[in-house]
Amino acid sequence: MRTISSVKRQLSPWVVPSPAEKTQIIRQPRKFLCAPAHAMGVAEDRRRGPRSCLGLPLRLASIGGCVETLPVTLITKNISSTGVYALAPRVIAPGTAIELEVALMEQLLGPGSTVFRTRAHVVRTGVCEVAGWSGFAASFDDIDFQRDERVPLASQPQMTRNLLAVECIRRMRGDSQSQLMRCSDGNYYVVKFQNNPQGLRVLANEVLGSLLATSLDLPVPKIATIEVTEDIIRYSDDMVIQSGRGREPLQAGLCFGSFFLRSCREFVANGVPWGTVENSSDFFGMLVFDKWTCNTDARQVVFAADSSTHRATMIDQGNCFNAGEWTFPDAPLRGLCHHRSVYRTITGMRDFDPWLETLEQRIDAATLFRIGTLIPPEWYGSDREALGRLLCTLDRRRPFVRELLQSTLRTCGDCFPNAAFDGAKSHGRDTQKAT
Repeated sequence: MRTISSVKRQLSPWVVPSPAEKTQIIRQPRKFLCAPAHAMGVAEDRRRGPRSCLGLPLRLASIGGCVETLPVTLITKNISSTGVYALAPRVIAPGTAIELEVALMEQLLGPGSTVFRTRAHVVRTGVCEVAGWSGFAASFDDIDFQRDERVPLASQPQMTRNLLAVECIRRMRGDSQSQLMRCSDGNYYVVKFQNNPQGLRVLANEVLGSLLATSLDLPVPKIATIEVTEDIIRYSDDMVIQSGRGREPLQAGLCFGSFFLRSCREFVANGVPWGTVENSSDFFGMLVFDKWTCNTDARQVVFAADSSTHRATMIDQGNCFNAGEWTFPDAPLRGLCHHRSVYRTITGMRDFDPWLETLEQRIDAATLFRIGTLIPPEWYGSDREALGRLLCTLDRRRPFVRELLQSTLRTCGDCFPNAAFDGAKSHGRDTQKAT
């Protein structure tokens, strides 16, 4: 006959067992109680648990005990209380142990996330109609929650997904031949296309660079993924790429968008008195960013006017990581703003400390790879290995940004006339434009 304590424990999960009973308790794997098929529809099923047609954004965290550096996002076809059927961009043999995860609450930069994770094993595979993908059915073995309750970074990225372009306004200046477009949220965006002259990876650079700059609390525009249809391209004469070979239409599909501030204007000589720029110190932080990411272009900036003051917004991160090369050919003059007077108040390395401390202490590899998952795969040719190498290189470069800054301050003394090292001011050298 069962003891009274065991009956109580079955009736109430909150009863604390006695010390003698604790030694007899063996933790059982946790399972789903049920899946709400009545709310989502029931898939065709021949198993013991009814499967729900639920497009859950599951990620493949590990295969056979090997952790995925960039978790693969699966296409979930259906799910039940005992298992899941999904599509993956690789073949996973039956019997293979896997780990699946889904973020219940996720901070895109830094800690503060809650992730649901389940261990499972593949029971069968299936043929998939999508080229390069394979279907598999997996049975859940155990579930767990991972909570990261540390304080997140002060600035979180803002990335809007799946806006629709509704009107072409005009062509913008620049090598990427971007377009100013009005979108479905009523705002205006500077839109870069996949077949822009600078290359496909420039779009990935814009996303990665903008989110990394945000992690350093630097003023960059909000970004978005924007769907541009063939119809809007067909009926807009200016939506073409101009090259030495002639004109060709811009490519429809998923594009990168940078929020356009209608009150912004580009700097022209003597056009904006530097004394009226309220966030001039952000140029110091942006130099930290540009050295870290090896921006091979001069720092681009626009100014938003507000009565008698101006606020700088740093734009165009497409040439970070050496544009489409994803290499880091560091040089002292690279990444500097053309208007060198913004650096005249720098007296030494301590002026960069707020951003260097964030870079060295608050950003880690996990943060970088979490950001990497936000980049649409088609913007880097679905080359996950190349993206992984880029993110690993960025992580390794974090401790060496100080050296890169010191080299710039010593080499470009004309830009930093008040910077001192070991009690002596830096000696100016020729500041010819970096190539």
